[in-house]
Amino acid sequence: MKKVFKIFTMLVVLLILIPTSSAFAFYNYSDVDKSSSHYEALDFLQKKGLIGGYRFDKEIFHFRPNHPIKRTEAATIFFRILDFDVPEDYEEIIKKYKDIDSTHPLIIPIAASIDKGIFIGEDGFFKDGELNREQMATTIIRAFDLKHNSGSTVKVNLENVSNSHKTSVATLAQYGITTELADFRPKENVTRAQFISFVYRTMKLKGIEQYINFESGGKTPPYNSELYISTHIFHESEYVYSNQIHKSVFTNTNMTIEEAKNGAEYAVAFPNTPILTKYALIRHDSLKGDLIYLIINTDNYAEKLITYDISEPDEVPLPDGKTIEQIEINQKENMDMLEKKYNFKMQYGGNMLSKDRNHRIKSMAEIMNKEPEEVVVIINWVIETGNVYDGGGFLVYYEFDSGRIPHFKVEEK
Repeated sequence: MKKVFKIFTMLVVLLILIPTSSAFAFYNYSDVDKSSSHYEALDFLQKKGLIGGYRFDKEIFHFRPNHPIKRTEAATIFFRILDFDVPEDYEEIIKKYKDIDSTHPLIIPIAASIDKGIFIGEDGFFKDGELNREQMATTIIRAFDLKHNSGSTVKVNLENVSNSHKTSVATLAQYGITTELADFRPKENVTRAQFISFVYRTMKLKGIEQYINFESGGKTPPYNSELYISTHIFHESEYVYSNQIHKSVFTNTNMTIEEAKNGAEYAVAFPNTPILTKYALIRHDSLKGDLIYLIINTDNYAEKLITYDISEPDEVPLPDGKTIEQIEINQKENMDMLEKKYNFKMQYGGNMLSKDRNHRIKSMAEIMNKEPEEVVVIINWVIETGNVYDGGGFLVYYEFDSGRIPHFKVEEK
């Protein structure tokens, strides 16, 4: 049996909150008129955080209702509406398809929809592209587990429907989800607005309350505190209204502005859904109005630390059988002596037992003008010896009672 994880709370390694607005206002689709037959469905699902849209311009928000919906988009909407768990083996699920890989931002919801049997593909291909109406019918039947009633008296023309989709179209007609009985137009592409209307009718048929009560923020992959080095949260309006991504997102990452904005576009289009990019896992919590970037740790320097598998200060071995008191006395004597030689300023280096060690190591490396690997060697030395390291332009030592690494920028007197 496949394991899946439900994550209702997330540990935050380094949290930076940039409030730009205390109030959250839902965005209205400027390309959907209130007179549209799809308005009710689109408005309801958007306000419940189940669908999103696209920033068109300052204060202009679009749904693109007349665009044909793609299979990957439909899979992602099913993921959100049906509140699927994140498959633990989502990368393995995707591997059997030659035309889609783990770099796709929607890999997680796509894999979940495949895992649930909604999308199957053919001959090793997922065949992402425009979804036609008969294909849509089959995906809705699978997603909502609608049963066909062979004794139904509803008459629907199935002559132009492919054999593999006839039962699905007939089932939609039986439940009143479609009223196009004379001609379902099965080979026509289904638009984004039409798809949402079909899904909305099915939700109401099944009992809509079960689909609108979910954990704010949505499902996330199993959280590995060594995998993510920091979390950055800012108000969605900063992107939607101003097309800006807060500079905190780029701190100690290799993400470009274009990559961050591309991730934001996916996140806002598919709210409360994990969007996976090379450098970050991005989520749009539309119920709170937050854009959340979990920065992925691409360089795990911390694994070479002596303290890598240690979480408590008293578990760190003391050098040469010395007591903490003896080490502190020796460190103070060394610092007092060095104070005669240098002017130094404290540059706090962080805790080497915490889960944000990679971030701290990279920050120290920048201050010391060293490579992160060199900083790890220095940290290990001060832990092994208990001494103060004099690097010429900086001083470093280790506090055994707390796990912290104070380091100082120095200048000769």
